[in-house]
Amino acid sequence: MRNFLFLLFIILLPLANNVSSQTYKLKLFVHHQANTPIILGSIQGDKFTFIDSSYASDGHRKFQLSNNHLSGVYRVILGQTIMAKVLNEPPQQLDFIFNGEDIEIETDFKAPLDSAKVIRSVENQVWFDFLRKEKLYQKQVKELEMQINHFQENNDVYYTLAKQSAIINRYNNLQKERSKLILPIIQEYPFLYASQLIKIKSEPFLDGNLSESERKETIRKHYFDDVTFSDEPLMNSSIYTDKVFSYFMLYAQKELSKVEQEAEFKKAIDVILDKTMANPNVSAFIVDYLMRGFEKLGLDNLQAYISENFMVPHGCSGDQNTLKRRLESQKMTIGTQAPDFNLSEIDGGLVNLYHTNSKYKLVLFWETTCPMCKDILPQLRSWYFGKSIDLEIFAISIDKDKAAWQEFVVNSNYPWFNLNEPYKWDGEVATAYNLYATPTMFLLDEENKILAKPIDFGGFLEAVSSL
Repeated sequence: MRNFLFLLFIILLPLANNVSSQTYKLKLFVHHQANTPIILGSIQGDKFTFIDSSYASDGHRKFQLSNNHLSGVYRVILGQTIMAKVLNEPPQQLDFIFNGEDIEIETDFKAPLDSAKVIRSVENQVWFDFLRKEKLYQKQVKELEMQINHFQENNDVYYTLAKQSAIINRYNNLQKERSKLILPIIQEYPFLYASQLIKIKSEPFLDGNLSESERKETIRKHYFDDVTFSDEPLMNSSIYTDKVFSYFMLYAQKELSKVEQEAEFKKAIDVILDKTMANPNVSAFIVDYLMRGFEKLGLDNLQAYISENFMVPHGCSGDQNTLKRRLESQKMTIGTQAPDFNLSEIDGGLVNLYHTNSKYKLVLFWETTCPMCKDILPQLRSWYFGKSIDLEIFAISIDKDKAAWQEFVVNSNYPWFNLNEPYKWDGEVATAYNLYATPTMFLLDEENKILAKPIDFGGFLEAVSSL
């Protein structure tokens, strides 16, 4: 069966490419940059996935994107400045929108966004123009807010009643001007990806006559008024996760104990995950972001809170044992031996991990309802057909609907071992691997010992590049 699918894929691929594949040019000219490679990748929340790298050609860096690349925000990493290298700071980078059009941008290495000039691309002309105005607005409104907080809390004779009134009026008018800036963009360019991003950038109006605590309560209550969390293409950006992070910061208070702070964060979790209920895929995306963030911060109680109250209702990967398995999975460290298994392939044949001869193996758990899985599988397929190392993939679906899984695999032309764990999270293999989320990957050596546990396709590429 695997050979038949492989042959069918080879025969039909050129025809499919001729019919549907269209390429788009991405051209960058970066002033004051050495001839070092620029890295191109896609953005999904806080995740960066490598796509390609390029050196200068006639002063330009050139890439190709196609209609197989999802509409969304992409990033070019330009490298570190001299000072950044000394201070171990992040490299210079520029985020842009790709939505099925040629893109040409001229910029400066020292200030990529501020100096960016869009030569070709309606999306990015609208987006960069907004970002520059937004940067100025945020600076001005924060300065006014600091002054308002100061004279509300202190009897400073410098701030006469007339000055206070003028500052409050300027603060209120500035917010109204920003709203007037956003609405025309959305109306004039309703189908642009940039317009959808800009719409979510909307913020509730905060009357400067209110006290600081009253303004804080207002923004908490109305922060998500213009966010529906229903537009799945926006997962191909950081707009949702940035919004969620900013909302959490509204609940952060230095004077609170850990227990008190966790109680405040639970309030934020309730609001956020209630807003995401409209779309299970977006909800799973946000839950994954939160769970990974809390794991890094050691906030196990918040992980448990999400697991117990939101994982199942939101259709997210995992079950009531998610937190336990997440913690137990840490035992499967680099160098330990992966559990053996016997599972049926799509054509009914039995596959055994240990008895399959291959120098390297990738065990991948996935499901057809998982949006992140649908992103990584096509990338793995493209890599698989051009691979230069002896590596076999064991793609284990945890779909309960076997017919839907079989149809999905056949239509997708996946050429590796396509296996199914018929009892989902409670299955023997899922339990042995402490599976708590999809996709989950384990890169193994010929002795079936774990070499790496990539979290995305970029991590997989990084892991195999060192083999």
